[in-house]
Amino acid sequence: MKVVFICGSLCFGADGVGDYTRRLGIELIQKGHQASIIALHDQDAIEEINEFQRVGETGIRCLRIPYKTSDKKRFLSAKEFLNAENPDHVSLQYVPFAFHLKGLPFNLASELVKVGKGKKWQIMFHELWVGTEDGHFLKMKIFAFLQKYIIKRMLEVISPSVIHTHLPIYKHQLNKLGWNASDLSLFSNIELKRLKEAQQGNILRACFFSQIGTSNEIINFLSTISKEIIAKKLKFEILLIGGSEEKMKAFKQSIEFLLPADTTIKHTGFLSAEDVSIHLQKCQFGITPIPRHALGKSGSVAAFISHSLPVAAPNTDKRYLNSVMSFLDPSLQSSVILSPNLSSLEKAKQATAIAKKEINVSKIASKFLSDLK
Repeated sequence: MKVVFICGSLCFGADGVGDYTRRLGIELIQKGHQASIIALHDQDAIEEINEFQRVGETGIRCLRIPYKTSDKKRFLSAKEFLNAENPDHVSLQYVPFAFHLKGLPFNLASELVKVGKGKKWQIMFHELWVGTEDGHFLKMKIFAFLQKYIIKRMLEVISPSVIHTHLPIYKHQLNKLGWNASDLSLFSNIELKRLKEAQQGNILRACFFSQIGTSNEIINFLSTISKEIIAKKLKFEILLIGGSEEKMKAFKQSIEFLLPADTTIKHTGFLSAEDVSIHLQKCQFGITPIPRHALGKSGSVAAFISHSLPVAAPNTDKRYLNSVMSFLDPSLQSSVILSPNLSSLEKAKQATAIAKKEINVSKIASKFLSDLK
């Protein structure tokens, strides 16, 4: 099978969907198929780039079109690339803000259907419209209406043979538009790098990775569990992995006086993917500001689970508390630490050891291929 992926950007480590697309494409190549990628609105490219990007020893051909390129030139380059590749399927990796700076790519569908005329289409919805998770302010409602219209129009114009998403609430929203989406869980962009050094037995570490945020729920969770940890004569450490120095420093300052004095907070600075993997393995659980119902779309959460770390997600949205799961796969739901105590942590840890097999990149790539046939 031959697949051309279309995403927004392909700068290593700077665009989560781009990293996802690259890794999925390379996995298809390693399975004996052909794949290439068009970055249609690349935020990092200054000029048009036709290159091979590599993960390990495997490379994938990529066309990177700068976001400042005129639409006429943008879609002409994409069409020429697609015609030269002549794929069996075109896979659109959709995030509204990836294709338009304000998240309103009104002409995307009409142009793409000309670019891939006569081809079979698959669309992966990484995100839908603001308001699915965000507040109900008037501005958000207007954005939601416009972004919802764009998606509805896109589905009608492109008429994809396969639709995927990795979040239950998105599947529900697409169904309300009259389209059935198939499950495709999100894998981690951080490949496991086996840790050789022995772990320190007297330290229990929690970590934030990339995404940070304070809330009463997060502070209460950390404060409560830290007291039990310290009562057991263990040291409690919070590790801030990756992210910008300025943001992480400000975050550290905002929470350290709210937690017990014996709690240590450290920041790693920017790390390579390999070093991120090593630091994740030194921790006992991950914590995220992502609302619990949206965990299935988070790359950092996928990285936690794939590294056997259960996930604390204290932030909840009362609209979705009882009706919506965090993940499409029920086994992944068991990886969530539901209460701020060591018993709940241990229970989720045991479940994570089993659940992580469900977000293996090879398994997900095989399902992707099976759904396209």
